[in-house]
Amino acid sequence: MSGHRNEAARTVNDGEGEQAPAAASWIATVEVDGEAVLLDERNGTLHHLDPVATVVWARFDGQVTLDELARELSDAFGAEPARVRDDLLAFARQARAQHLLEEESGLTTE
Repeated sequence: MSGHRNEAARTVNDGEGEQAPAAASWIATVEVDGEAVLLDERNGTLHHLDPVATVVWARFDGQVTLDELARELSDAFGAEPARVRDDLLAFARQARAQHLLEEESGLTTE
């Protein structure tokens, strides 16, 4: 039980989980056999997502916060909430660093 309290405190303290990332307007997405391919229309760079990242990417709509998405995924896959949240934040940060998200996402790139 104490792990859940620590996780909740971290969610409130870091603020990143409250962000609702949105795919950048210059990113075109196509899904093939359950995996997304993203095209950065500004520079022609392609990004291939595995099936799990494809599910996450589809939810980057600017409406669902990372904390909400972490809870949904944890429930859906029966995974530990803290691990799901950490993985989700890492993916969102990487997407932000690669300029795949709208600038106002508020995520750090570290």
